[in-house]
Amino acid sequence: MKIPLEPLVFLALITVACHDSPMAESTRMPGGAMARLSAAGPAYNEHAQERPFAELAKRHPGFGGFFYDEEGNLVAYTTNPESESASLIEELETLLLELPRSDTWGGTAAEVVIRKGDYTYMELSSWRNTAEQTLTDWSGITYLDLNEGTNRIEIGVVDLTHIGQVREAFTGTGVPADAISFVETGQPEFLKTLQDYSRPNVGGIRIKPYNRSPCTLGFVARSEFGEVFVTNSHCTEEFGQLDGIDFAQPSFHGWPPWRFYIGEEIHDEQFFQCIPGRKCRYSDTALIGVESDAAWAHIARTKKRQAPWQYWHTDFITIYESRPTMQIVDTIYYPVQGDGLNRMGQRSGWAWGFVQNTDIIWFNQNGPELIFGAASINFEDSEYGDSGAPIFYWDEELETAWLAGILFSELGQNTVFSPWGQVLIDYPSLDVATDEPERIVE
Repeated sequence: MKIPLEPLVFLALITVACHDSPMAESTRMPGGAMARLSAAGPAYNEHAQERPFAELAKRHPGFGGFFYDEEGNLVAYTTNPESESASLIEELETLLLELPRSDTWGGTAAEVVIRKGDYTYMELSSWRNTAEQTLTDWSGITYLDLNEGTNRIEIGVVDLTHIGQVREAFTGTGVPADAISFVETGQPEFLKTLQDYSRPNVGGIRIKPYNRSPCTLGFVARSEFGEVFVTNSHCTEEFGQLDGIDFAQPSFHGWPPWRFYIGEEIHDEQFFQCIPGRKCRYSDTALIGVESDAAWAHIARTKKRQAPWQYWHTDFITIYESRPTMQIVDTIYYPVQGDGLNRMGQRSGWAWGFVQNTDIIWFNQNGPELIFGAASINFEDSEYGDSGAPIFYWDEELETAWLAGILFSELGQNTVFSPWGQVLIDYPSLDVATDEPERIVE
């Protein structure tokens, strides 16, 4: 077993590189009003994100916070709407043009709306700081927030039985009881995604070929070569050529290195000559010998799946803790146009869409490769890193999957995959489905 370690990068080099990186660029505040409100300097009471609110509160003493409502309007509280509304609206209208906004509201023109608040921002900030010092026993308390949307100090509790201890802690502090609201959250949980360390290995999780960009593990199969991981051939060192590249999950960065190593490429079907100037295959697939804990006939399952009209959400890549996998119980050799199928990509997560084209010939525009018999689907989002993702039919009633193929390319607004029938032409011995579905216990 070879366990390569990718070169370590010294912190000093990282620090220098960050100055010109896209990530560093995205954190720079825009000019104008937003820059003025967020100018560099000591954090207001050590809560740096509150600087814009604190600066507004200095000029408008009754200001109580602002937020976006469901219609996309910028809503601001003030305890003095009669005297402060006009000046506050004028400043917030300028700010509205520079605040970063998503397109959640479909481009609806936003307005500034003033509401009567019960408390000023400076009062809430002071009481929140008092809470930080007062609540010495944090058992049962899950979070503390100055909630700009409710004009209250908001405290999360595991369950409502903890409210009494919080109320008692505030006795004699001068914080009004009505200024505090409670939210029952249950026990907090660390979320695990398709991009995190995962054992056993299943379809849909992040894998990393050595010294190349991450891809997605398609599925675990049994074959004449033993148990294998199936992913895209283009994720290996050489497309359509056995090079023995090593794979890790989720990456090679970690210690001890053997904990992350999952196997090396053991078979990659060669191209054959077909039409002039092109070399051809039936699928974009390669086999990785399993050298780690793996679950045959299983695909990772996330909390939610994305419909073609939905915006992306972290729940699409967050593992569904109580049912972290779905079992492959059958296969679909070839799709029919209009079929509804699913994708589980480590970058974009779980999505479903409709088959747009079948039995297409896919031409690589950056090389001579050609893939026969592919199909396309209109998934809302497929990103770099989703290559190798399993395509499957999801039985909602039985909560099981029928494997339909493996994703390998984007084509305009659609995602292209090799159907299961084409994969079998390249690797006839693959077996991915179990005849004995697991019983789901509620």
